[in-house]
Amino acid sequence: MLQRWVVGLLGVFAVAALVGVGYSAFTASATVNGTATAGTVSIEVRSSLSGSCTYASGAPAPGAFTFSENAADTVLSIGVSSLVPGGVCTTQATVTNTGSVPVLLNDQLNESSGICASGPTLNCYDVSDTAGLTSVSPVLNVNSIVTLAPGGSYTDTIAVYIPAGSTSAPASGNFAVYFMGSAGL
Repeated sequence: MLQRWVVGLLGVFAVAALVGVGYSAFTASATVNGTATAGTVSIEVRSSLSGSCTYASGAPAPGAFTFSENAADTVLSIGVSSLVPGGVCTTQATVTNTGSVPVLLNDQLNESSGICASGPTLNCYDVSDTAGLTSVSPVLNVNSIVTLAPGGSYTDTIAVYIPAGSTSAPASGNFAVYFMGSAGL
């Protein structure tokens, strides 16, 4: 009986040894060496630094723009003066994705002075752009525009006018359009 038990135990060890040898013969590991890099998110804003002021009829209207772009190239500061009711001044800014990944472009209006507050108001400067930004919306409301591929660009037309029914306007108004980019698809 003891002999059978010893032979059985040796059989179990032999089977376990074969399984171990088989496992080690059919398993392998591989080491992969590589480098991963992250892309860059970067936008640049350029304006024509000029604009035109007209009446609805297309005739020239009194009015003047002043422009400045900040050092980070993402904010366009605009001043307007001498515009009369019925006139509209327009200008354009081009935003380019100078980074290496797609960028979700947003813009935001920051009012400084003379710009219409939320809601219907008169005798002030109203601001809007082709992306849907407007001074009638809450100030600092972020407006999503478009996703730009690397090297892609978007041209935004910004309009400043005096709301219908106004009888006068402030001598001048100042505002800034902030363009922001975040990694997006």
